[in-house]
Amino acid sequence: MYNGIFNEDGTFSTPSPGEITIYDKDRNKIPLGQHGYGPGADFSFGIQPQDQKLIQNGFYIKYTGYILYNYSKK
Repeated sequence: MYNGIFNEDGTFSTPSPGEITIYDKDRNKIPLGQHGYGPGADFSFGIQPQDQKLIQNGFYIKYTGYILYNYSKK
């Protein structure tokens, strides 16, 4: 998986960043504050101080920007 597009001419491009969604351990969505992307596949996020208690026992992150590539032998 990669968060960019490989073109047939050997070049590649990085599309708009995917979407980040944060969930608590019970899969309840947590409001997302600021977020950032890059370099590469790195990303960061922030939540409101009053929501920090929602992630103290674990959390899940969903990122929808990856593209799945398959390769096959000709």
